[in-house]
Amino acid sequence: MNIFLTVVLAFLMFLQGIGFKLYARKCTENNEALMNAFNFLLSAVIVAVYLLFTQNSIHIPSLLYGIPYGVLFVSMVFFYNKAVSTGKISSSNFILALAMLIPIICGALFLNETVLPLQIAGIALFLVASYFVCFTKEEDDKKVSKKSYLYIVIACISSGGMSIFIKLISNADSSVDQVQMLASAMLTGGILMTVLFAIQTRFKNFGDYVRPKWFWLSLLIVVLSTAVGNIMYVIFIVRVPAVIFFPIASGLPMLLGAAVSPLFKEKLSVKGIIGIVLGVVAIVLLNL
Repeated sequence: MNIFLTVVLAFLMFLQGIGFKLYARKCTENNEALMNAFNFLLSAVIVAVYLLFTQNSIHIPSLLYGIPYGVLFVSMVFFYNKAVSTGKISSSNFILALAMLIPIICGALFLNETVLPLQIAGIALFLVASYFVCFTKEEDDKKVSKKSYLYIVIACISSGGMSIFIKLISNADSSVDQVQMLASAMLTGGILMTVLFAIQTRFKNFGDYVRPKWFWLSLLIVVLSTAVGNIMYVIFIVRVPAVIFFPIASGLPMLLGAAVSPLFKEKLSVKGIIGIVLGVVAIVLLNL
């Protein structure tokens, strides 16, 4: 059952990119800050409701840890949103999955953690896969904004930073409640994105942004992914063995992104498909 639910989790995380892509394609008036202000604030409410039914006490340190965690979280989601909107969902999902290399490399360099030969092979294979996915020429390369690669790299670094932050905090304080930290992070993200939207627009023409039905449909998909997906993530990451969890949670969204890319008129070469498959294999090696 845990493996099945991990597949459900992977599908939910994949839906986030679909929601952002629909928003960019269907809404002529769009603003990533506004979308994510709604996303994080509504997700914070959903996580808070979940906590009301599952926990009886508030852990203040977890809420405080959630503030810096939220800065990384909002950076990851915001720039992933911009990357998917301006680039390809297939390559964006792939590069975001590279984030798992960051805690492995930083752990080896700064925390005296051992990197096993299989992990070294996985890192090398991931680099080869990255070449196939990101650096092979395709017919529609000229249609992809170069900024989209910068956006997804920032999202990847932010995601890796989140993993390092959780590792450091868990080692320093074993009493940390990750769901409470998640709720605080989402509230932090909602506040930051609201402030950014206010700076950008001063709330002018607010109605034009939220009037289209596609805004609300896209928002529903994104919130479902962000809130429910992340609750499931923090629960199942400790229940399912890493060698099973990460290939499914990170690999399946990569494959699904490649599968649906033609629906958004994104061309994926044979080399790109090979790269994504190699990426999944690399994830397995990294978690053996």
